[in-house]
Amino acid sequence: MGKVRVDNGKRLKRGIYLTEAFLVSFALVSVYGIPDIPDEQLVVNGIYKEIYNLFNGVRYALNNNVMNVTVCFIGTFWLLWKYRDRKFPHYICLAIAGGVVWTAVKAYKATEGLTIMFETNSQMLVTCMNAAGYSIVFNRICIAVSWLLHKDFSARFNFRNPYWRLYRNHPFLSCWIVILLAWSIHIIVKYPGAITVDNWGQLAQYNGMSPMNSHWPPFHTVLLGFFVYTGESVYSMNLGLFSYVIMQWLVMSAIMAYTLNFMRKYKVNQYFLLASLILYCVCPLYTGFVGVVEKDVLYAAFYVLFVIQLMEYILNKETFWTFRNVCLFIAAGTLVCLLRKNGSYVIIPTLIFMGINYVIWIIRRKNSARHLCRLVYFIGPIVLSLSINHAIAIHYDIVPGRIAEALSIPIQQTARYIRDYKYELSDSDREILSEVFIDVIGLSTQYEPGISDPVKGLFKSDVSKEDMIAYLKLWGRTFWKHPLTYIEATLAQNYYLFDVNIDNYYYYRNFHMASDDRIQFHEISWLQPWHDILLAFYRMLHNLPVIGILSDIAFYMVVFVILLFVEIYEKNKRVLSVSIPFILSMLIIIAGPVIYKSTRYALQMIYAMPSFVAFCKITQTYHDVSICKLSHGSIL
Repeated sequence: MGKVRVDNGKRLKRGIYLTEAFLVSFALVSVYGIPDIPDEQLVVNGIYKEIYNLFNGVRYALNNNVMNVTVCFIGTFWLLWKYRDRKFPHYICLAIAGGVVWTAVKAYKATEGLTIMFETNSQMLVTCMNAAGYSIVFNRICIAVSWLLHKDFSARFNFRNPYWRLYRNHPFLSCWIVILLAWSIHIIVKYPGAITVDNWGQLAQYNGMSPMNSHWPPFHTVLLGFFVYTGESVYSMNLGLFSYVIMQWLVMSAIMAYTLNFMRKYKVNQYFLLASLILYCVCPLYTGFVGVVEKDVLYAAFYVLFVIQLMEYILNKETFWTFRNVCLFIAAGTLVCLLRKNGSYVIIPTLIFMGINYVIWIIRRKNSARHLCRLVYFIGPIVLSLSINHAIAIHYDIVPGRIAEALSIPIQQTARYIRDYKYELSDSDREILSEVFIDVIGLSTQYEPGISDPVKGLFKSDVSKEDMIAYLKLWGRTFWKHPLTYIEATLAQNYYLFDVNIDNYYYYRNFHMASDDRIQFHEISWLQPWHDILLAFYRMLHNLPVIGILSDIAFYMVVFVILLFVEIYEKNKRVLSVSIPFILSMLIIIAGPVIYKSTRYALQMIYAMPSFVAFCKITQTYHDVSICKLSHGSIL
């Protein structure tokens, strides 16, 4: 009788694995679309037609990819069966959420809409199978990530060469030198530096060609203008621009080396440390931007420094307050606020959380009064950044920026709604919209799903508070009429963040945009072919194995979401605390104007991800050790 139960249990488990393998292979291979109707169709009525369409819809979804689906099916079943005896935690709710998101991304990519997901019974079946398959994949990825975090990977290199001795004696300096050398060729070829349209606008404001406003961060406008025009006063604008690039090269490389020193300090596996160093030196998301004169590059570097200091604080509240740590913490937080306008939305909530966390910590300790004075360090970056911005605003008579810059998503949603349902607008609705938009009908014609700048340009600059409130009320009412349209508008602009099968990158190469002789840079003709070759090299890396996936924005976003889900499940409070600036940054990216072909908006998340992964491993190791000591009665 016992043997029969064992056999039945094996058959049941095998059946479950076969079902999972089928769903996974279906999700990975299937496509969305309207199936064609074969000429020989004879079934025309009733339930028979529904059954026929159901089978035909599934057939179309697989799209004759019999070889691919078979390979996926066999491979998935083999993996599931191979590890059938292992006991793993399951992330069911989180996996379902991930599966639904990936299914929605697939549907939108195929049809630029989500109605295909439930348009017919067959499409609803395809959607359910896709969601189930992707949920299984997401769950298994979370299991693998959890296993990697708990696995003890011990590796120590014992090379006997001059560089290894230098690394052991001077770990920060040696890593800094390697990164500097690896990046040097990229800034030389890009001499004097790659400039964006935004940079031209900043220089035009700095030299008085146009009034200075807060559309771009005033601090960065002044910083860039100072370098460029100081160089012009000494020799040439080329020298001034290149001196800015040199400064950025030194700062970025030093901060990246500092992250490696942080990993070494907490005994992160040396293979991971070496992989991070190689990533910094080779990945085009680093090398491709080191010579770009854009605010987002420096912002991302100081964001990483701030995150590292936050990690140090979380790990060592008692010993964190050294002079070096305090200076780096305040400087990084201040510069993150100054270098991008939305940097304050990341730093201020994080600092508030840290301050509350610190107050709770000191309340539990004796002689807590002597620790209270340290709360000023949490206020420092806020006060300094506000003071510097205020001083710049007064000195340069800065005009406030347009409110439309903060309304990318609502304006996109309104534009898509008008494009699809303009016949539903009443006269009063049109009147409300006409008070805030220059051309209401133009919203539908200028709407571009991937970028909000065209429709934001129609937003009036002198909108009153009353008209703004009326518009927001209308925006809320139309959401309840067609919520799917709003979801589609948001997904259309941001699904690139979670789809690793899209070439989502862009690299800057020229500076031939000046419209005034007060801004003149001179190219070095013999460097231009090498610059083209360098850009081709970046693009090639995006299509190579391993380095290609490590050069994908979506990969870093998905890694962060998975790590966050795993740590939420395991209640790792340290990681959840450090996740605050990452979560805020991701929300800001989603609420921003564009992410497709705009890699620079996500650089802060990308550059900080190796450190975040290392921190997850560090805290998990400490957590496992604590549990082990507790089980042996070593700690209370």
